[in-house]
Amino acid sequence: MFCYINRKNIYIISLILILFSALLVRLYGVNFGLPFIYISDEKTFVSLALKILRTCDLNPHWFGHPGTTIFYMLALLYIFIFLVGLITGNFINSSDFEQIYYQDPTIFYLSGRLLFVLFAILTIFFVYLIASRLFNKFTGLISASLLAFNSIHVFFSKLIRTDIFMTFLILMVFGFCLKILKNRKVKNYILAGCILGLAVATKYPAVICGVFIIIAWLCTKVWRDIFKVLISGIFCLLGAFVSSPFLFLDFKNMLVDVKGEASCLHISGTGGGCIDNLIWYIKEPLYDSFFLIGLILVVLGVIFCFFYYSKKEKWLLLVFPFCFLFFITSLSLRWAHWIMPIIPFMCIFAGYGLNCIINLFKQRWTFRLNNLLIFFLIFFTLLPLIKTSILQGYEMLRKDTRTLAREWVLENIPKGSRLLIEKYTPHLPTNDYKFFVVNSYEEGYEGSLGELIQLDLSDIKYAVFDPIYTQAGNLKNIQGIYDNKINYIILSNWYERYLKEKDRYKSYSDIVDMYEQLMSIGNKIYEIKPVNKNNGPIIRIYRLKDKE
Repeated sequence: MFCYINRKNIYIISLILILFSALLVRLYGVNFGLPFIYISDEKTFVSLALKILRTCDLNPHWFGHPGTTIFYMLALLYIFIFLVGLITGNFINSSDFEQIYYQDPTIFYLSGRLLFVLFAILTIFFVYLIASRLFNKFTGLISASLLAFNSIHVFFSKLIRTDIFMTFLILMVFGFCLKILKNRKVKNYILAGCILGLAVATKYPAVICGVFIIIAWLCTKVWRDIFKVLISGIFCLLGAFVSSPFLFLDFKNMLVDVKGEASCLHISGTGGGCIDNLIWYIKEPLYDSFFLIGLILVVLGVIFCFFYYSKKEKWLLLVFPFCFLFFITSLSLRWAHWIMPIIPFMCIFAGYGLNCIINLFKQRWTFRLNNLLIFFLIFFTLLPLIKTSILQGYEMLRKDTRTLAREWVLENIPKGSRLLIEKYTPHLPTNDYKFFVVNSYEEGYEGSLGELIQLDLSDIKYAVFDPIYTQAGNLKNIQGIYDNKINYIILSNWYERYLKEKDRYKSYSDIVDMYEQLMSIGNKIYEIKPVNKNNGPIIRIYRLKDKE
């Protein structure tokens, strides 16, 4: 009994240490960029949540992800912060609270990021519970450790996005489906359906985890329970409606937004077909997340689970990751964060693979040698993940290239200068300069596509201006630069991105040519390049020459 209690305590202490370590690496660098917002998706979610509070209109009027659960959660979070601030005297009224957002939005973004850090930690805890239930507590600890230091999971835990929350909800659906295998009560089908509805209202691809419910029903081999599956589907719709009613009530706008998100072409994000996308996901986000030893353990875990794990739960564990991977590889676009929902399952596979190897060691080696091999195997599996996660946080805390460029501009470019800027350039004081942009999207600024526009920011409440819908390379006529007496051109890394894919898409050639023209008509007076991919884009500043 004493030994049993000791072992149980060891598992509890180990889990606490894993969760605490996971929390630390996610808090390290969580305030990156602030008070400037360099991740455009974050601005979308925060601004729409505040719009809901300001207008009292629960319809977000945007259903791209759809992300509705995120809007409402953030709105509730901001109400809580406002009430606390009101009680403590930090805010006088709602207008004062709103003005803080326009001047320094740090509290709004940092609080939102911390909320998603919480969901990330809960996801790691769920992975431990699931792996412990399917296999054993040692596998649960290893699986949780792998997710705790998984670099892609760590990075997106620090962002206000849909990926982490969707993954958390998918694991909840998986947990209820495990309960279905043990207990066929309709309650478990209903709960699985409701959570699935929440997940879909968070991000559309979550609908694929409905395969959990179907597989769970098939594994029970009780065919008359098909009505429970139908009930689960009904409650899925109900869960989606309750959490995102305007997804149904504003159906026309929803279809427009979905169509916009379903673009087949995106600079730096266009895929190359199913096989090419699969290779890319393995070589890029998955390798960066697990490294070679981790990926080998994932493959071994899948093999051991398929051939040697006899319980019916294995089908729940195996089917969804492969279905989801097939789905994202079949799409026209590819993004690293799309792999997020299967990362926890891959950690469980890797943990199980490691556990199986350790069991083989026990049969062939002495106790002391076995423990030594176990230590080194775990050490070399986790070490690159831990190192990468810590370095990632360190890099995120370093000043972004846009922040450094902003500091240079404020010191070296006179106020009142006429600046041509584009998306992903420094956020500059709204009232200090005259800003010009090239309208690059139909839903962008007033004026024709490719037209050079001087912006009237007199009604803008923000202390700094963030150019969106703008790429200077879309300019149709270089003469507009001279006609508008532009003094300086500030460019981001769009030129490099289009140049990289110039041979792949002929339409990009004109854009590349325009960027080269813009760079040729000015003297480059400043350039800064990122030390790594988390430090921002290349920023170049040109002083315009007199026209010959």
